[in-house]
Amino acid sequence: MIKKFFFALTALAGSLLVSAQAREYRLSWEENFDGNEINSSNWEKITRGGSNWRHYMSDEPSLYKVADGMLTLRGVVNNGLVPSDTARYLTAGLYTKGKRTLKRSSIN
Repeated sequence: MIKKFFFALTALAGSLLVSAQAREYRLSWEENFDGNEINSSNWEKITRGGSNWRHYMSDEPSLYKVADGMLTLRGVVNNGLVPSDTARYLTAGLYTKGKRTLKRSSIN
């Protein structure tokens, strides 16, 4: 009985592994961060909001950098960087909300 159960479990795991490896994806969108500014047709800066993860979001330009095909998002202690902002920390963030939708996708 145990041998039959082990065999069935092994066969199931093997078939799941094969089906997972057999998936093929096609590239539907690629962002290379060419140029020296954020492509606003793909990205939007995340604004401060009520959710915990949005408490320190800022659109302060010095927190965002695009250069040499790389995007750099910074998080800093707000020691007067934005004097009118009372948040102790400032964080850059981008999302594709309202710009791009990914369904049944793999993001690499």
